[in-house]
Amino acid sequence: MEKLYVITRNDLKPGLQLAQSCHTVWQFREDHPDLAKRWYEESNNIACLQVPDEATLVHLATLASQRGIAVSAFREIDLDDEITGIALMGEGVGKLTANLPLALRLAA
Repeated sequence: MEKLYVITRNDLKPGLQLAQSCHTVWQFREDHPDLAKRWYEESNNIACLQVPDEATLVHLATLASQRGIAVSAFREIDLDDEITGIALMGEGVGKLTANLPLALRLAA
């Protein structure tokens, strides 16, 4: 079983990134209940990554969808319905996200 990849925006404050990641996981569960259940029972591995901004997040979601990857996007009503996080699962996600940095990583 594969990992669940949760990607948030680095232009959000760390606490907000964390909250949006949680919302995004729940959105994935709502959008893909069978896949989420199987992931939870068989793997429960998660990768938390980040992109610079909403445009990059939308672009990544579009690429993933075009490649047949399961995608969920979370829109935050308190931020003018902006997309603040996406969750991805499926073959090829690792390759698609290989160059993304870990989310909430402190600068060295």
